[in-house]
Amino acid sequence: MKSKRAREIAQWGLVAILISVLLYFGDVSGLSRLSAVHWPSILFVFLTTGGSILIHNLRWTSIVREMVSPSTDSKINFFQFHRWLLNSYALGTLIPSDISLAGVRTLYMNRTQILSLPAGLFSVLFDRFFDLIVLFALVLPSALFVMKVANAIQALSLLGLILAAIFFYILWKKGEGLEALISIYRSGTKWLLRLPVLGKWIGGKWVEGSDQTSFRVGSIHELMVWSLLKYLLLALRFYFTGQAFGIEFSFLQGFFFIPFIQLVSVFNLTPGGLGLVEMGSYGALLVMGVPQSKIMVFVIGQRVLASFFTIGLALINHLIFLAGTKPGREEAR
Repeated sequence: MKSKRAREIAQWGLVAILISVLLYFGDVSGLSRLSAVHWPSILFVFLTTGGSILIHNLRWTSIVREMVSPSTDSKINFFQFHRWLLNSYALGTLIPSDISLAGVRTLYMNRTQILSLPAGLFSVLFDRFFDLIVLFALVLPSALFVMKVANAIQALSLLGLILAAIFFYILWKKGEGLEALISIYRSGTKWLLRLPVLGKWIGGKWVEGSDQTSFRVGSIHELMVWSLLKYLLLALRFYFTGQAFGIEFSFLQGFFFIPFIQLVSVFNLTPGGLGLVEMGSYGALLVMGVPQSKIMVFVIGQRVLASFFTIGLALINHLIFLAGTKPGREEAR
């Protein structure tokens, strides 16, 4: 209990340090701009937030369907999984999001006997792994774009070649290509197990879960497509957040700068990535050439909108579930 309390104090202490540094060095003179928003852009922020979570759910349910037996497949309800995912996103605004996205969904699946605890843990970690593949594909084109070594067309062309190579490798090697992906996943998980908190929680369970998988080549391609669509919607949300507060930058700038924000916050050590995401966004916009007074508007506005819409969607989904549940009828388990 003491160690848990100490971790919480350390997390919020880190948040306080990061926010203090941001406020000290940042220009807060433009924060009054928060009251003057472009409401059509706010609507698009809402739609892209909901859309990215919906696409995420399509990817996750596809992974689970590949893992379960035919008799269990009938227990997979898309809307139930969507509610679980929304709950984990909402909880991720209060605790480190990687822990919420992994832990909440794993416990839900174990409780409903859809997947065992080890297999459920594998499904959510493997789901997260596809975000890392997209991030890997974007790093080099984004770096060249940010350093102005390549223009937008050249960076997009390079990204297309990298993605085509990934798709072709999976198709060409078939089983070997899939095994290579699983091997990379296992290597990354072994590294994560060295972290004291995560390693203690997972233990050796991830090995059992990863040994229960058998994915088709077509399903891996499908998962990659969902991952790319999810990233595209996140890039659109980033762009429309800027538009909502009168901050001008192109969609392609946001598209190629987001990977560096993700790299900064890849290890969510703080509740909801608070402070880390803000620092990453501040640095990205500063390199873009956005005035510092406008950057603070974006940083704070982005946090407010993302938290409000995520929690709001989770509450709306929960109310719809309660309205559709007949008295005396238990949730499908």
